[in-house]
Amino acid sequence: MRGFGKSDSVTGPVSRRQDLYCLPQELGIGRAHVLRRSPGRKMAINFMLVCP
Repeated sequence: MRGFGKSDSVTGPVSRRQDLYCLPQELGIGRAHVLRRSPGRKMAINFMLVCP
């Protein structure tokens, strides 16, 4: 996700849900399981509610 690890810093607003939605598409993954673990649990729950 943008702003974490070795990715570039983020200067404006970011949609983590959109990042999570686009990642499997960029990697060519058709289906994926989303696991929630602190601190990303809130983002994972929001994502699963919007993109079941």
